[in-house]
Amino acid sequence: MSDGGMSPATMMAALLLAQRAAETAEAVVQRDLLKALLAARPEETEGLYMGAHRMGLDLTCPHVLVAVHVVKARAKRSSSWAAAYARRNRGLTTQRQGWLIFMLPGEAPWPAADRLVTELSRAIGHPATAGAAGPVMSPHSVSDACQEAVSCAKVLLALGRNGDVAAVEQLGFMGLLVKAKPELEPFIEAMIGPILSYDARRGTALRATLQAYLDSGQKLSRTATNLHIHINTAAQRLSRISVVLGPGWQEPQRLLDIHVALRLHQIRQAIASDQVYLPEPDSSKDASLGRGIG
Repeated sequence: MSDGGMSPATMMAALLLAQRAAETAEAVVQRDLLKALLAARPEETEGLYMGAHRMGLDLTCPHVLVAVHVVKARAKRSSSWAAAYARRNRGLTTQRQGWLIFMLPGEAPWPAADRLVTELSRAIGHPATAGAAGPVMSPHSVSDACQEAVSCAKVLLALGRNGDVAAVEQLGFMGLLVKAKPELEPFIEAMIGPILSYDARRGTALRATLQAYLDSGQKLSRTATNLHIHINTAAQRLSRISVVLGPGWQEPQRLLDIHVALRLHQIRQAIASDQVYLPEPDSSKDASLGRGIG
């Protein structure tokens, strides 16, 4: 070897550095392209699709949108994993308001999201939660599908289904809040309006207490445990709820309507919220909801 030549080890190191630089550059392009697609005006989308084509991606084929929520402690690790996953699956990824967003080839949103979350949860050692939407066939649909996917994930989080995956079809009647957006205010007001007004005026927690009571199967001790309050405090709050709602609120049909109204109010608030990073779920719940994390 001449004095000016590189040793095999030095050459290999240089090649690895070049490969990593190329991968980093590609990840930046992926991130920026999907970010631009989500914000693009109709007249801008053709140029973006041509840019994707130069990268070897055909965005005219069906794609699904997946919005992934991870706890804040795993956010950085998840972000680096996302770029590699998108590249490996010939898709795009970006971050939007704290969510990991993926645009992946395919026609079935739920299976694509399920595979993604299974791999991500294993990679970061913690359950992730995802909503999915699509397929999209037009650039004009990308932003709406992304918002639908985020809303589905928010519903799961509001329901305590951390580590789960859902498209609208998996949410049952709750999916109506995402897709159809029915007018719910009159029903919610009729069922629990007095409770919401009482809490707003006095800074109390009657709504949370009532929901915990119904979610626990009307078990007072379990309600107190779930709310981390003394059982006497729970009993006092239920007495106040009876005063606020009036007689007959525990009759079966009315109780069912109240429970539905509470859940609808909770989901509606979650969808409208801009909050992304939620408190980390209880570890015992994660153990049962984890997706085969090793």
